[in-house]
Amino acid sequence: MEMTAYELATRITEARGWTCTPQSFDGQARLMVLEEQRWLGVTTVPAQSATHGHAGTIRADGTPTASVAETSAHSTDMDGLLQELERLWKRRDSGGPPHL
Repeated sequence: MEMTAYELATRITEARGWTCTPQSFDGQARLMVLEEQRWLGVTTVPAQSATHGHAGTIRADGTPTASVAETSAHSTDMDGLLQELERLWKRRDSGGPPHL
């Protein structure tokens, strides 16, 4: 059985040791990682066995910016997803191309 975006975001939170709780939005989830001043959006596409990640910055007033980096993976393997998340953070932080 495929995980929902919320379930996957919860697993990512646990694996990364973050204290945030996913926010659910119509089949998507967002993690507001306040201690790192960035956010992660997770969208799952069960028909394609795909996971899409979106990342941005959290402003000083606590609101998220628009997505500045995006990625996708075709796996629910947590190690693979965490590696892709690390690449996503690096693209977001470097100001490089937003998409793979």
